[in-house]
Amino acid sequence: MTSTTKHSTRRQLQTANATVEQARARNNVLRERFPPRSAEAWWPESAQSADEVLRRLTAPPFLAAANATRAGRRRGVAKLLRWLSSLPGDTWQQRWKAGRAEEIPGADWTDLPLRFLRQSGLSPSYERVDLTSGLLMLVCGDVIRPDLAWMLTRTHRHLAQVMAEVRDPEGFAGLAEMAESGPASARGEATIAATRIAMILACKGGSIVDITVGDCVELVDTLRRVHVRGGQRKVDFYLRGPWISSLRTPRPRSEPSGLPPAD
Repeated sequence: MTSTTKHSTRRQLQTANATVEQARARNNVLRERFPPRSAEAWWPESAQSADEVLRRLTAPPFLAAANATRAGRRRGVAKLLRWLSSLPGDTWQQRWKAGRAEEIPGADWTDLPLRFLRQSGLSPSYERVDLTSGLLMLVCGDVIRPDLAWMLTRTHRHLAQVMAEVRDPEGFAGLAEMAESGPASARGEATIAATRIAMILACKGGSIVDITVGDCVELVDTLRRVHVRGGQRKVDFYLRGPWISSLRTPRPRSEPSGLPPAD
């Protein structure tokens, strides 16, 4: 390696390190300035009876177009409610936490309700698929609010679509319009962004207009912690990507709704 190449490589590393340090400093400022919404201890949907939850989640707007999907979701909700009913707590959220499913990353959390259901003598057919469908309904229906770090260990193929249908059609329609008006190369990023936004709604409740800057900062912090690979570039996408601009419009809140320009 020539002397010129060595110096060039050293300058590139120094520049990269400086950029990373700047990003860390910026993220620290954001973290201190914009705390996330705190988790609520109680909300009406989580305090409904099992019959009320099942009735609500098997009626519009929760009805899927396909009969098989509707049947699977109904079975899944019923089975999860049966399992959760066996656990201590006054709300479904308290029972969900008592079940300790969030201690198991990925899809293996279904082992816990499966064990209970099989010990109860229920038919094992389609159970794992049913349970994931049932969880999707409980989350999108705001019956339970899983921990963000746990949600990031799982795949969410249908989360954004169902959340758009049942929780915030107008908000997600606005995001879709933004994606359509942008370059074609950004469509894939818009899909990822919609899923991340749906994840914040799943864990914090509310609709897109309720998302705060602090929620977004918490998301990127958790992404960094859960998904170490990807580095600062992945984190910067969520802080600077097109989806964050949907939070810049003024809202009747004491907390500012937009991010300062990233350096």
